[in-house]
Formats: sequence, C-alpha cells, structure tokens
Amino acid sequence: MAPAGTELAVRTGETIDSQNAGARQTFSAIVEQEVRDESARVIIPERSSAQLLIWQLSSGGKGAAIDVLVDAAGGATAQVLTRAHDVRVPAETVLKFRLDQPVTLQAEQ
Repeated sequence: MAPAGTELAVRTGETIDSQNAGARQTFSAIVEQEVRDESARVIIPERSSAQLLIWQLSSGGKGAAIDVLVDAAGGATAQVLTRAHDVRVPAETVLKFRLDQPVTLQAEQ
C-alpha cells in the first residue's frame, strides 16, 4: 500500500496540450524515481512505464483533469485538476503527484 502523502514523479514522453487533446487521450511517461510502501519495500520501480490520461476537459479546451496510470502498479492512479487554465506540458517535463489517500497496489496479472 502506498500511504497518503506518497509522491509519484513521472517524466512526460511527449507534449500535452489541452488545446489539441481530447478527453481520455493518453500520453506516455516514465516513473522518475522508485516509490516505496510504509515498510520501505519498492512498490513502483524507477523507470516503470506510465500513462498520463486527460480525463476531462472543460469547455473550450481550457483546464483538464490529468490522471497518471503506472503500469508496474497495476493501475495505481493519482490526479491533478488544473482548474480552468490551459494545459501545455512540454515533453521531458517531470510532473509530481502526491496521494491524498492511501492506494492499494495490485501486481500485474
């Protein structure tokens, strides 16, 4: 389990632009640093594949909710809401997400 307050840093693999993106569009990313559980075990290895998902767009393409889905974590998610601002994230940008609540991770099947 990843406790509340756990930070997840991912590096974007491509540019994310809310003016040109569609809802539910995914963008590639890589986990920048390993994530450990409360017992100090690595639960998400560094360099794991991740996907950034534009969950929804507000009208006119301004603002977006973005989830990060980590492949190694079997679908662990964290979300950032941009609150009605255009979103333009260049490729190779490191985004940091902090969990508001604990997340139980499941091994990939």
